[in-house]
Amino acid sequence: MHRFIKPALGSTGLVLALAACGGSGSGGGEAPLGSKENVAHELAVLGSLFITSFDAGPADFATGKALASSPSRAKGWSHGTLPRAAARPAKSRMGSGSRLKTSTSRCSGDGTASHDDGAKIVNYAFYGNVSASTDYDQFVYSNCVETYDSTTLTTNGFSETGETPTAMSGYYYAYDRAGQGSTPLTWRYVEETGNKTTTDITQRALGLIEYRNASNGSSTSYKQLGSFEGQGTIDGEDGSVVIDYGRGNTPITYTETAAGESVDGDYAYSSAGCEGAEINIATLTPIAFGTTYATPVAGKIKLTSDAHSVTITFQSNGSATLQFGNGDSATLTQSEIERADPDNC
Repeated sequence: MHRFIKPALGSTGLVLALAACGGSGSGGGEAPLGSKENVAHELAVLGSLFITSFDAGPADFATGKALASSPSRAKGWSHGTLPRAAARPAKSRMGSGSRLKTSTSRCSGDGTASHDDGAKIVNYAFYGNVSASTDYDQFVYSNCVETYDSTTLTTNGFSETGETPTAMSGYYYAYDRAGQGSTPLTWRYVEETGNKTTTDITQRALGLIEYRNASNGSSTSYKQLGSFEGQGTIDGEDGSVVIDYGRGNTPITYTETAAGESVDGDYAYSSAGCEGAEINIATLTPIAFGTTYATPVAGKIKLTSDAHSVTITFQSNGSATLQFGNGDSATLTQSEIERADPDNC
């Protein structure tokens, strides 16, 4: 099986955190981007959402407590949604048009999980409408309740993943889809300690991620369009987070090559304690990392939010120079970047 790099949200199992910072949020708005402290915060969020190499803060997003990390791990949007009773079967590569019979099984606690897999022609719209024979797995959950020791996972909705078994014109393709139409994939994760509920989180995902990897290993990328929502309680702390990827019909793009990592497009976020922002990011020079620092040592990006913008140039000593849209300039030291906390709204 060909290896595809997964988004930070997907590959880490949507390990976002409950917002514990002070204040009240009202959804995505204009990012200040007017001081180096503001920029450091946006870099921490950026590192949390996209640049998995970029350890720019002590938390994935908003606090050090994981929003959800269920025992069942899957790709992309569908983390935590493949109950063990309905886990993907090992399958051989099948020719285009072949298909296994759809099956429905009872989940261990309650409800059902319907599974279908096979091969079909998929149109990869985000990558120039390339059509390719793709092996796929599809699940439809109906109040599917699975229990693992002291945890319970309840899933509803549609999820589908697929991957091309052979390269097409020098590239492998894959996709992850969560939800169908306007109905998101929803899962609730509950954990108990003794007779007390310590975690009760509900998450929703709706959207599509498409992947493309060069068969010679020279590049890997994904394009993501959709939304993620999470809300609930962990150890008595309530919180929520909303993240949008892309804008309109245009996805946000992540690319990794030998030169470094790039993110281009629009994203927005908000949480219970952070008003959040709507951001456009343009990678002017790929972001690169060395072996000494957790922060970038090369690359240039531009962040824009409405009338505000800042161009960030990463330096070989792990610091970054900032050029604001109003002509002001500043410098973030390596330690200031590394200490930046996405929870510090």
